[in-house]
Parts: sequence; structure tokens; C-alpha cells
Amino acid sequence: MSTKFLLLFGFASAALAACTQDKMSEPSEEVTGEVFLTLNTEGMAPQSKAVVEVGVPKPEDLTVEIFKKTDLERVRLYRDTYNKTAGKSIKLNCADYTMSAFYGDSLAVGENRAYYEGTVDFSLTPQNRTAQVEITAKVANVRVSVEYGDNLLYDYPEFYAKVRSETAGGRKKSAEFYQDEYKKKTFVPYGTLYFELYAKVDGQWKYFPARPVEPKRGDDVVFKVDTERLYGSQGINVTIS
Repeated sequence: MSTKFLLLFGFASAALAACTQDKMSEPSEEVTGEVFLTLNTEGMAPQSKAVVEVGVPKPEDLTVEIFKKTDLERVRLYRDTYNKTAGKSIKLNCADYTMSAFYGDSLAVGENRAYYEGTVDFSLTPQNRTAQVEITAKVANVRVSVEYGDNLLYDYPEFYAKVRSETAGGRKKSAEFYQDEYKKKTFVPYGTLYFELYAKVDGQWKYFPARPVEPKRGDDVVFKVDTERLYGSQGINVTIS
């Protein structure tokens, strides 16, 4: 999926986390049940251009975690590889849970740092003590790239762009794109994206921020940046689509 955003700027050239607790103990003497996991490998097939280019992880590369759902904190009760989890009976007390299967680092930044994740909520009760869980792991971060227009390249010999990502938990990561990196495609954490253009105008570095954008998980976001032709010292308009 390719997502495009359109934003306009007008500037004068002269002035320019949730806490996680591990708890790997055995179930207590309370009423217990069991859960079995199946990975939907067909669902991991490429669903965007980014996935086609970077490929998908092998099932054995995935990590599985189980968290007990509580009001105060995330309590992790289980963590292991998918190979050691598939088809295995996992004993748990009757309660509400979230199971996650993932691959990679959700906060990583890089050209080949796709992060895959799938989550499923399930419950074990005294009446239903067995749960069959199927998980599909898909790209859960965002890939961004920047394309510079001819006017910007012609009129401004020194410039670069920065794309910042801020997650829902307040974690901030960024990627920079210099003027010769028009083919660079970089994964960033899923979150609100802030695009910033830095250009040298009249011998001084100027900063052009854009309105934040909200991509979807797995999106391939392309920022197309250009300016109107520069004549003398008149103001410039930066267009990002």
C-alpha cells in the first residue's frame, strides 16, 4: 500500500510505554486451561511493495509471547520461539490473555529493518479451558522515502530532509535523507510522522516543518518535495505530496 500526503508551505527567503513485567512461573492451583498456537503462513504473503522487496521472515525466526491482561501492567507469562511453541500445549490459569508473534525490532530504523507482528486476544474460562489461536504476522512498522523535485535540486544546492516518527508510547526515532539519497527507502517505527525540510536560503539554513501525518501499519509512505522556481530573493513555496 502506498500512501501520499499533500502539504503546502509559504516562507520568506530572508526569514526563515507500557511497563512489562516478566513472570515465567508455573500456573497456580487455580482453575487452569491450555492454549495451542498455529501460524497462518499464507497470511504473511507480501501485502505491500515494501514486503515484496524485503521479503518475509521464516516461521522459525518468529518469537512468541503471552501476556496476561490486567488493568495495571502487562505481565508476560510465556516467551519462546515459534518452533518450540507450534502445537505445544501451554498451561495457563483461566483469565484473559494476549498472544503475540513477532520478528525484528519495533523501534529499529534502517533500509532492511521491517518489523513483523501479529497479536490475538483469547480467554480461558472454567467452561472453556482450551483455546486454539491462529496468528498472522504482518509488517507492523512503516517504510518512508523522499523524492526531490527538479526545482529544488536546481535552486538549492544544499538541503536535506528528516522524517521523525513518534510512537503512541512517546518513543522518538528519525531518519535523514540527503539530496543524493533519492532512492533510499527506510523503515521507521509505526507512529505519527513529522516531515522536516532543511535548506540553505540566502546563505543561512532554514527549517520547513510539515503538518504531522498518520500512516497505517505496513504503509509505504513517499514524500515528494519540490519548490517553485526561485527568482531573486522572493519567497518560496515548498510542496510535499
